[in-house]
Amino acid sequence: MLLEGTVQGLFLKRPAEALECYDNILLLYPDSSSAADAMFQKGIIFYGQRRFDSARNAFSVYSEKFPHGLRRASAEAWLKSIASKENGFPIRVLVADHAQQLSFRSAKTIIVQDAATERCVGSGASTLSITIQRGGLSIDGRRVSYRQVRISSKTDMLTLNGRRSRGEYLVSVTDDGLQAANHIPLEQYLYGIIPQEMPYTWPEAALKAQAVASRTYALYIREQNRNSSYDVSASIASQVYGGVDAERPPTNLAVDATRGQVMTFGSSLIAAYFHADSGGHTEDARNVWDVDIPYLRGVPDRFSGNAPGSKWQCYLPFDLIADRLRQAGMSLGTVRRVSILKKSPTGRVLKIQVVSDKGVAEMSGNHFRVNMGPMNIKSTCFQLTSKTAGVFLNGKGYGHGVGMSQQGASRMAVTGFTYRQILEYYYPGITIADAAVVCRNS
Repeated sequence: MLLEGTVQGLFLKRPAEALECYDNILLLYPDSSSAADAMFQKGIIFYGQRRFDSARNAFSVYSEKFPHGLRRASAEAWLKSIASKENGFPIRVLVADHAQQLSFRSAKTIIVQDAATERCVGSGASTLSITIQRGGLSIDGRRVSYRQVRISSKTDMLTLNGRRSRGEYLVSVTDDGLQAANHIPLEQYLYGIIPQEMPYTWPEAALKAQAVASRTYALYIREQNRNSSYDVSASIASQVYGGVDAERPPTNLAVDATRGQVMTFGSSLIAAYFHADSGGHTEDARNVWDVDIPYLRGVPDRFSGNAPGSKWQCYLPFDLIADRLRQAGMSLGTVRRVSILKKSPTGRVLKIQVVSDKGVAEMSGNHFRVNMGPMNIKSTCFQLTSKTAGVFLNGKGYGHGVGMSQQGASRMAVTGFTYRQILEYYYPGITIADAAVVCRNS
């Protein structure tokens, strides 16, 4: 029966018939050595069919039921390969830059490798301190000749400066200090991203839409940074990464349920921008960043209209405006007046004029918002009223307004829209595809 299963699966390429043979062995002779081989071969067939859950179960049962089996080491290797396949692409997350010291902790042994040769140069301790000494790396007070090390742990979990993360770290000496990049499978990275970008208590369809958008955005940025020492940062410059301690079951489930799914336009990954609240209408990318992108054109957004907290007010004294613009490299002297020169059809401010006793400056509404602080001016969708010593803003929405509105996604989910419908609404013309296929062909 075992031989017949091997012939059916390996030579005749008839996996269903092979699985039937192996199941019969497991049913009739569950404790035999042939049963061990049958379970192992089932795992291989499932793996070849990309049925990774079934393959993982088969190899796990083999390891547990036949702990002394001849293929125990091979089963563990297959399990590692399955984990790699399931977790998707590795992504390099910049978590520390310009640092003078990095402190690692682990529940078990920390392993240090010379990144250039992959040679193990230290292991055994559960804590590790890396500093700079005479322009080079110093590990636990001992200066080493190599300038880049790989830090990993047998638990696949490390704490760096108080934050727990999966994966491993690449630590490098730069001209400005120490740089640490967390090398982590994409799907595990998303576990620490989604609850930072969207409340984990929000509806399932909204969380799934966020997972696909964040996955797409991460891989899009990764493509742009191929020649850099890292793919994304852990801050709002990319997406906010909170590590293991930020993970929540609902958001992890949303990542798992959409595993490997990305958005494409014309077979390429899209720049999947998103924001908190459109205020009633999303915005064309060309009105924010002066670039026309078909899938980032504004759409009416009744789902975000009148969302809780959507309306906001802000008072900006002229002194504050002058100070913020000076920090941005513009010396205007005493600000006398601020006015809106141009708005988009959606009501967002496209151009601002600032008049001072030293001249007049004009800038985009988005430039003005960023310089004044996005927590002060929550969006460029505002009305401006002049006061004696400053300006008063009445606005709505939160964020740049391009792409998916997270508030809108939540309300769409509540009313019964699926995550695919949410994404297709906010990113017109996109297709949801398999990341492995897209990235292989790019």
